[in-house]
Amino acid sequence: MKNSMIDEAYEVIRSSGKVYPFNELYQQVTQNLGMSEEEKMAHIGQFYTELTMDGRFLNLGDNNWDLRENHTYARSHIDVNDVYSEVNSDEDSDEEDKQEEKAYDAEVEGKAVESDDDEKDDDEDGSEGKLADEDVKSLLEK
Repeated sequence: MKNSMIDEAYEVIRSSGKVYPFNELYQQVTQNLGMSEEEKMAHIGQFYTELTMDGRFLNLGDNNWDLRENHTYARSHIDVNDVYSEVNSDEDSDEEDKQEEKAYDAEVEGKAVESDDDEKDDDEDGSEGKLADEDVKSLLEK
């Protein structure tokens, strides 16, 4: 590929000057790069991760993406203190966190993990892979 997917996404948004929903942006990028359906399916997760991690892009909510340079600092900045205060004020999760920690400790020590629900492991019947493929397809169809 002559352009990376993330560089192509930058060019798509920059040249159009509009906000893109993720699925529309991904479709445009893969079309511009001439990717096959198999390649689209194989790279969607990597593309989303790179889009999220690249400082040139800004998620405006509802999975709509634009270039950070198109927005003021106030619009694109998240006050970390607000995030921490929301996390610290969530007292209901304390009990849940303790239960998860106990289950993790038991698993690490090789002990039987006590569980409230009797869910079956997704890997036993391969349904996890099928569900992931369906999720990817639904993103591409939107």
